[in-house]
Amino acid sequence: MSITENDRKNLRELLQKRFSSLIFRRVHKVVLDENDRLPSRVYQNPDNWRLENVDETFTPEEEEKIVEKRYKKFYGFTTYYPLRENDNVKGAIYFNSNHYCEPDMIFNDFKLIRKPTNVPPRTSTPTSREDLLCMQVITERNGKNFANKWFICSEQFLRLWTSIMYDDHQSFESLCKKNHSEERIKTLLMTGNRLCTNSYLKFTNTYKQNNLEIDENEQKKRFFLLRTENMSKKWNHIYCAIVLIARYGELPTISNVPKNLDTFGNPQNPSLLYWSLPLSFVKNFIMNCIHKDFGDVDKCYEPQPQKIEDPAPLYLTPDDIKKTPELPPNFMVLKKPKIAKPEIVKTKPLPIPKPMLLSDLISLKGLIDTSNTPPPIRLPRIYEKPKIKNPFRNESESESEMDTESDSDSE
Repeated sequence: MSITENDRKNLRELLQKRFSSLIFRRVHKVVLDENDRLPSRVYQNPDNWRLENVDETFTPEEEEKIVEKRYKKFYGFTTYYPLRENDNVKGAIYFNSNHYCEPDMIFNDFKLIRKPTNVPPRTSTPTSREDLLCMQVITERNGKNFANKWFICSEQFLRLWTSIMYDDHQSFESLCKKNHSEERIKTLLMTGNRLCTNSYLKFTNTYKQNNLEIDENEQKKRFFLLRTENMSKKWNHIYCAIVLIARYGELPTISNVPKNLDTFGNPQNPSLLYWSLPLSFVKNFIMNCIHKDFGDVDKCYEPQPQKIEDPAPLYLTPDDIKKTPELPPNFMVLKKPKIAKPEIVKTKPLPIPKPMLLSDLISLKGLIDTSNTPPPIRLPRIYEKPKIKNPFRNESESESEMDTESDSDSE
């Protein structure tokens, strides 16, 4: 299965625009404050972890494989050396934990989503190289370079970026060595861990798809804790599928599943039978990039077993059971439902109260204790004689009469 050459070019050109602002550098220095340190996580596998004990010590190899150190905040600087030709930034680049991002190519064509982290990148150790960072850089007025968006990048993402941005690159020459042809590049990119991510997940998927038992010791030996982008942790073949579609115009199918490196020359070793991709990834990725619906193009997944539902029970009456010689396996006897009879509760009738007589009130009078009750308070009655105006008298005459009455009272 394939897409047209015009659609392939449009899809690749869109990815080139999205990728053009990304640059790659190695970590040079990370500044950590022990007062900001959080409890480290010790992983047994990707899904099971525990907090580090206070007195627990690890070797450098164990710290690299199973221990995840965490801090509230941190900052650091990259090296001075660019890794690809589009990097024109001079000097080191400053980064901090608040501007960490996660790349998304599942629900978008390509997008960096801000997601602060507690896991700092690592500098070089005796057992491993320093971490690789992918960044969008802003050069400020004072000349300092600041990583506005960045994430800890896998080596496979760098190869994906190179395969989309360049038709030919010097890294392909070192990959192919002698035979430097496009078919050779495609074969090498689709084998091993050049574009396939998370070798531990690939190992477990290989054994599960071939119905083989996994040795616990071998499983522990192969586990390695990843600090890279989430896409590279959860699925194996996202970057393989993108390169296959955008660079070569092919769609993932069961016939072109990327090969494990250890299957070459030894057919007894198991290999992956199906692609490890998010559900409907191919259809959604093409739709997000060139806005075309190719229908059901996801022909690369492991077929899911269909659930066989039990047939609905067949209810038969006792008379039907007698008539049918061979009964189906799902028959059930239909019985008449029992109707519960209502319970009748017998209660005694309430007694009718007798009318109270005057003799009963007199007998109750002596039972009431009135010794402690205070006597009732009697307020004096104030009586005022109402004043009635005579309508036949003038107000002046009434006032003179009132004055004479007051004089007589005073005498």
